[in-house]
Amino acid sequence: ESMVRLAPQAAAKTVFHSIRPCSISIKDYVARLRAYFSCSIECYILALLYIDRAMKRHPRLVPDEQSVHRLVLCALMLAAKFQDDTFYANAFYAK
Repeated sequence: ESMVRLAPQAAAKTVFHSIRPCSISIKDYVARLRAYFSCSIECYILALLYIDRAMKRHPRLVPDEQSVHRLVLCALMLAAKFQDDTFYANAFYAK
């Protein structure tokens, strides 16, 4: 949430941007992902590293209220597929 508050108002739109901000807070969203994803704790750390690396490599990628949810979802899904022995198909994550 602190990264979202620091984002410049005129940040460039990326593929992670939604039309409008999500109604659920990022804290509640991550808690929901934790309940349904069943991935290891290491995946959350790895997801943060993926987001950090993506932001360093692509300075236009600035998490804000319209992009942070999708960014976390994609990073966590990628981390689960890389780190965990058991992961789900993309159709499961789409639900």
